[in-house]
Amino acid sequence: MKELSEYFGSEKYHDRTAKVLWDAAKKEYFVDMKRDGYSEIRSMSRHSERYAEDCAENFVMGYGEFGR
Repeated sequence: MKELSEYFGSEKYHDRTAKVLWDAAKKEYFVDMKRDGYSEIRSMSRHSERYAEDCAENFVMGYGEFGR
C-alpha cells in the first residue's frame, strides 16, 4: 500500500496518528489509525480519498465515534 498522507493528534489526543493509504491492487483507500494500546486499519470501501482523509482527521481530533 502507498501512504498518501499522515495526521497527528495534539493536546488531549497527542498519542494519535492516522495514515491514509491507497491499495492499487484493490483500488481502495484505507486508514491506518493508532494510539496507545489501539491499532486499526479500516477499509474505506467504495469511498473517495477525501472521505478517507476526513476519517483520519476525525480520529486524530477525537470527533464522533473516535471520542474518548
